This record gives sequence, C-alpha cells and structure tokens, in this order.
Amino acid sequence: MNKKSDFVQNIIVLRSVYGKVGMKYMINPVKDPITKQYPDCVRRVDANGDMIMSDADRNSGRQFIPENAVITIQDGTTFDLNNEVQKA
Repeated sequence: MNKKSDFVQNIIVLRSVYGKVGMKYMINPVKDPITKQYPDCVRRVDANGDMIMSDADRNSGRQFIPENAVITIQDGTTFDLNNEVQKA
C-alpha cells in the first residue's frame, strides 16, 4: 500500500493489476474528450515531425512534448511531478 508521504511528494507509481509480467505499454498524449484540446504542455507537430512552437513557448523555459510522443510505461513506472520533464 502507498504511504501518505508518497502523495505529499507528488510521486505517481503505476501498478499493473495483472502482476509483474513484464508487459510494456506504449501511449501517446490524448485530447480531452470534453474540450477536444491537448493539455497545455503538448504541442502539435509539422510534416517533418518537429514541434510547432511560438517564440513565447521557446522563451518560457517550460517543458513541452510533441503530440506524437511515445511514452513507455510498465508495472512500477514512477513519475515525479516535482520534475518538470516528468510532469509534462
């Protein structure tokens, strides 16, 4: 069971309900089904696969991910929401 301190530290640990079978899952960013918009950290890509970013995005210092990013998760994958890259 997760300790309360894990929630306070903004750490997410993904667990598989089927046990530790070594399965890997590939996911992509998805649009919100209600607003039909990506989260604010996701940017569109052009025909070359490059992110389309404004000058304000480039100069903001924030982390962005492309809409076609492939994120690999498996049992025990941990995301630290205090880390800007993992939070995005």
